[in-house]
Amino acid sequence: MPEQSSFQVDDGGKKKSLDKWLLGGLALIIAALLITTIALAVLYGQEVQKDHNTTPQIADGTTPQPVPVTTPECSSAACAEAAERLKKAMNTNVNPCDDFYEFACGRFNETEPIPEDRGRWGVFDILRRELSTTLHALLDVPQPDGTALNATEKMQKHFHSCLNETALNDQSNLELLRNHITEIFPEFATFPWTDPASIPTIGQSLAAVSQARRYGSSMGLFSNAIASDHESPRQNIIGFYAASLGLERSLYFNSTDPRYVAYQKYITDMFQLFALRVAPAPLPEGAASTFAAQVIAQEKILAEAALSPEEIRANVSIQYNKMSLRQFATTYTSKIGWDTQQLVEYFSGAWQNPDINAVLNESTVVNVAQTRYWNVMTSSLAAFESSDITATANNRRLFANYMVWQILRGYVGRLGDEFRNISRTFSAVLSGATTPPPRWESCVNSVTNEFPEAVGRLYVERNFHKDTKQKLQTMVDYIFDAFKTMVVGSHWMSHVTRIRALEKAENFAVLIGYDDYIVDDSEKLNQEHQELVISSSYLNNGNIANRSGNQKFEGAPNCSRHLATSSITGPPVVNAFNAPLSIQSPFPAAISRSHPSSAVGVSSDSGTLAPSEWSYGA
Repeated sequence: MPEQSSFQVDDGGKKKSLDKWLLGGLALIIAALLITTIALAVLYGQEVQKDHNTTPQIADGTTPQPVPVTTPECSSAACAEAAERLKKAMNTNVNPCDDFYEFACGRFNETEPIPEDRGRWGVFDILRRELSTTLHALLDVPQPDGTALNATEKMQKHFHSCLNETALNDQSNLELLRNHITEIFPEFATFPWTDPASIPTIGQSLAAVSQARRYGSSMGLFSNAIASDHESPRQNIIGFYAASLGLERSLYFNSTDPRYVAYQKYITDMFQLFALRVAPAPLPEGAASTFAAQVIAQEKILAEAALSPEEIRANVSIQYNKMSLRQFATTYTSKIGWDTQQLVEYFSGAWQNPDINAVLNESTVVNVAQTRYWNVMTSSLAAFESSDITATANNRRLFANYMVWQILRGYVGRLGDEFRNISRTFSAVLSGATTPPPRWESCVNSVTNEFPEAVGRLYVERNFHKDTKQKLQTMVDYIFDAFKTMVVGSHWMSHVTRIRALEKAENFAVLIGYDDYIVDDSEKLNQEHQELVISSSYLNNGNIANRSGNQKFEGAPNCSRHLATSSITGPPVVNAFNAPLSIQSPFPAAISRSHPSSAVGVSSDSGTLAPSEWSYGA
């Protein structure tokens, strides 16, 4: 008979004894785990307390100290006006605990209806219109005579050329456009290229891309600009981006959207009118609508290749792909016949800077923010040339037409009512505005965007308290000290993270109001605009502005390679910015200006915007 297991006893005595041993062992294990847990908790608490008691120091060994703050009584006219404006927007019939936004802003839409020439309206829009009115008064003065004009007088003359709608509607203005297109694209002389033998090759159309870049145009395909190097934020770098297309990315995938439909009609009507008024010969019947459909089909491919907002939000580093200019040419532009030398000529022709050869060569480091886009775009163009003669001819014609369309697109605002009315119809669908803004306002915005320093000089001289900049700097210093103190006490961050945050704060450049030279050094400002020969032609003045912008805002910064003291915006701007990649936070004069009756001469808006903008890049 087999031997019985010790678990199989009749009286159960041995089993009870074993149960006691098991229970005892389990109790010992639980006790050991409990003691271990308590020990780990004590050690963790000691580490946390140690971290809390450790004040992070900046690299130089100093520690930010809290700054005592006193709150002055709000008794000035400016403060009273601001309080009244806030009270006017409040809906006090709502319990703030139920809906604070409605409580704070619920009556804004009642007191500030959206103007007919706007698709949206907010506090910043109100401030911008006030700024436009101020600049209008500064620019709309009796037109200066003669050619020996200083920088601000040239801006006033430029503004008058924009207001002159009689000249814009004159046939001579269209002749200027025709001559300009022919300068950029000599093959335009045989437009609309109905004879296959007259169609420009892809290479000839690409030559127009280089010529157009001299006037600041990327021709809707070759988007590039000077930007900050993410690894070395104070250094400039050439960045390659996705194209700025006619519609926002998502709209290309919904052909029933009214904006999609309006865009196709916009291209059709504009191209048809252009062929009638400007081109050497009109288009064949139906060619404009066919071209519009082709444009949207090609732009849809490019839109799909561009990074979506969701992709960028998920991984912002996806936009950071550094390589040499030679690698960029090998990877992308070699597919369309552009080597490194042609890329150097492309930029040097646009920037016209004598120091360009010292910083631009095959070893120059660039950043390709949109690798997928550049691969698809260059591959698509390369595929336009094939063994199929008919397909190649059609592709060449499409690309040549697209080059002409991109040039025209950039000049609509400088043409007469026929062209601008088509543009207004399309803009109304995009924005919801029922009427265009007044011409003077469009001209103010145009001149200010093209020559921010010269217009800024006019603004600062007459609308900025002399000592406001220093007072604002003092206020920002206080806020910055408080910001750093807050970082020291933010124990939800690790010790290492707080140290890095403080070091970043020490390197942050806060640019206040305006560059000093535009007020203190008239000679330098005038020299910067010395080559500008402003005429009565708004179209020609725009060409001059574009050439000047290339040299000042791209060529010079790229050749200096340094951003430390450069502002990224002009003085007459209602906004503040955080530029974390360049470690900058500009506060332009227009957002920093106080109410005229303010005793301190500093806008309280800046005190609100400063920590807000810094928190974005923290």
